[in-house]
Amino acid sequence: MYIIVAIVLVVAAGDFFYPMLDRRIGWFPSDLVEAVVVGLILWMVSVPPTRELSRSIRALDELRQQFYLESIHDPLTGLFNRRYFGVRLAEEYERSRRYKLPLSLIVIDADHFKRINDELGHAAGDAALVALARVLSERHRKTDVLARIGGEEFAVLLPNLGAAGARTLAEELRCRVENEEMVLPAANGRVPRRLTVSCGVAELSAGDELDFDLLRRADEMLYEAKKTRNCVV
Repeated sequence: MYIIVAIVLVVAAGDFFYPMLDRRIGWFPSDLVEAVVVGLILWMVSVPPTRELSRSIRALDELRQQFYLESIHDPLTGLFNRRYFGVRLAEEYERSRRYKLPLSLIVIDADHFKRINDELGHAAGDAALVALARVLSERHRKTDVLARIGGEEFAVLLPNLGAAGARTLAEELRCRVENEEMVLPAANGRVPRRLTVSCGVAELSAGDELDFDLLRRADEMLYEAKKTRNCVV
């Protein structure tokens, strides 16, 4: 559209305006005026497309960023999802191996969570997961990776932290969850409930040949913790 307007203006000026200038002020001054006018016309028709292109690029970049954030976060709790957790686990595994730094993992599972869904409904279950994610989020370092990796299962990846520190953190998280009263939606209104969690802790060892060996061992510790529940193993 803008190019068509520019062509019409240039042709109209060439047919009517410039011949008149040649007769009045001579061909050399007329050529100078012609160059200025053409330059102004080209500038006028190029500015709108450039602005539109800039706006389009910004909009696409914002959309790309939005899609990326949605792709790495759990839509219910807002925590990182399993996919992103796997990526970060691989990265931290390589970094720990390369620089000989400690790396620990806590796997957390809500105890008797099925009872909430069965007794209060899935809306209450979702609210409980959101509340649990909030409690866990209140106590972790910026370098840690907190993710929801399953239905009611969460993981905290702990770079630069050994098993002793990880167990201390896991125990603190367990106590925080146990002492948190959650108000959940139910058919007859809202009811208070308390949750407990079981935690499995593992630290990267020399025998771990793959990044998921750490996750496997943390899952094994969680399995032991689930035998008694509301504890850290």
